[in-house]
Amino acid sequence: MSSSTESVVRSVSNSIDSIHGSPEVKEPWLPDRAELGSSRAPWYEKKSSNLRSSDISFIKEKGGMFDKFEVVLPGPEERAHRPPRGFHTFYINQLEMGLRFPLPRFIAALCQHIKISPSQLAPNSYSFLLALGVLLRYHNLPLVPYVLMQLVQVKILGPGKLYLSHKGDHAFIKGNPSSHKRWMRRFFFVKRVGKRRDPWKCEMSWRDNTYTLTPSTPERSPNLASFLDAMRDKSYNAPELIQEDLLCFFRFSRRGVELVGDLDDRMGKAEMLKALEEVEAASSGAAAPPKATKKRKASTPSRAPTPPIPTTKERPGPMPINTIPEASSPKKGPMKETGPGRVPPLNFFEDSLVVSPSGVVATNLLCHIAPDRDIGRLAGASNSEAVGLFSSNLIAALAWGGEVIKRLTRAQREAGDLRRSFNDTTEHCTKLETRLVDVEAARAEEARTAEVQLVALETRGLRLEAEKAVLLSEKKVLEAEKAALRAELDETKARAEEDSVCLRSEAINAWDLGKEFRANGYSEEEHPASFLDFKKALMGMADEEAAEEEEEEEEDDADATPSPPRSPKP
Repeated sequence: MSSSTESVVRSVSNSIDSIHGSPEVKEPWLPDRAELGSSRAPWYEKKSSNLRSSDISFIKEKGGMFDKFEVVLPGPEERAHRPPRGFHTFYINQLEMGLRFPLPRFIAALCQHIKISPSQLAPNSYSFLLALGVLLRYHNLPLVPYVLMQLVQVKILGPGKLYLSHKGDHAFIKGNPSSHKRWMRRFFFVKRVGKRRDPWKCEMSWRDNTYTLTPSTPERSPNLASFLDAMRDKSYNAPELIQEDLLCFFRFSRRGVELVGDLDDRMGKAEMLKALEEVEAASSGAAAPPKATKKRKASTPSRAPTPPIPTTKERPGPMPINTIPEASSPKKGPMKETGPGRVPPLNFFEDSLVVSPSGVVATNLLCHIAPDRDIGRLAGASNSEAVGLFSSNLIAALAWGGEVIKRLTRAQREAGDLRRSFNDTTEHCTKLETRLVDVEAARAEEARTAEVQLVALETRGLRLEAEKAVLLSEKKVLEAEKAALRAELDETKARAEEDSVCLRSEAINAWDLGKEFRANGYSEEEHPASFLDFKKALMGMADEEAAEEEEEEEEDDADATPSPPRSPKP
């Protein structure tokens, strides 16, 4: 094992041994004001959320929540350390620094080990943890608390605020913003929809004390020496490592974004940028000032002007082939400064720039990529001068190329976001169209039902009108019959009155006649039909009328049925 590796392992072991263990302290909530040693109220007691209802859609889209999480905005009296029952607190700035839902398992496991709530981590802690997770996954190292606690240290920024950063002198992840303005007022409450008992896999209550002991060494402990040796003298930009496609590729996000470009090229970009800075420093003859280096984020190259490109009209015709001296090679010895003929062509199958580099191959490459217009200038220049002429312009071209790549990457990311937004809009439109078709079908069905009911009502109305006409005709017939019966009744009454008058007059006459008989000296025995009794007279008349009716019926029967012929008497 090399000395550099031994020093790395020694520094890691010293940093681990320097941590003193402290007993685990379990507190359900943050300490009160007296325990904090200050009469002023802590920030989480004073700060309320300033989010609006329009931020809910951004929270769900940025956090990749979809329909599996419920987001609620806090009220004016609600505070971050006291969420509603079943809900937990998070911040929008944590989403902007890479936090996605569901909470990545290695972050939940780390928070469960150090006994804190994930909502207490400062926003930069998520960017740092996710960038570290990307590097560990890329180097095939497990994301377990044992590995993380050897690389991460916990810092307390104040009551309820914790910060995670590099342990010891390791600082290969940079580029996070120095501060987040008013991030403590941008909190929201979220709950996992479903009946899972423990969807967060860690304690979500706020605490002030932490548990920073390293977990026990597993049976098959990973080798961090090679990883730390690979990270030596390297600098990675955290915002470039927590891009959405890399988070999805390493399963820290479930938004389904595909990886853009080659993974190895993107993970090795930090080394390329650092080499470019070294070339810039070498060409300028002096090291870059510390202030300029501090302003850069993870060795990100500054923007360089676009190198001029000659047009076709400015480009002259082909020039004659001149002799260019070759550079000295460590294997073949120095070559002659002057010699006939041009530099031999570059053999891409045998020559090498990385495995076995040599000045001859580098000079051949520079000479063969030189345009014809530059050959006259390079013919009289030495090898160092030719390399300097190329490098001064190539650095600007490489820097501009890096800026172009950065812009293209940003444009491609925006195009991907636009494509996802378009797909979401298309899916939403498809759902709306399907819903519209269903609504139109329901309306058509309702119209058909209404039409059938209308026809039934019209038929029933016609039937009722017919029945009404029949009833009217029957009513008229009944009224006619009633009028006839009334006329007949009137006639019967009139006839009865006439008969009554006649009977009364006859009775009076009979009475007068009886009196006259009695006056003449006749007795009642001599006159059987008593004219003195009016009632008896009426009854006698009734019997006579009935006898007359019977005689009339007998006569009718006799007329209707002819009597058989009588046999002649002997």
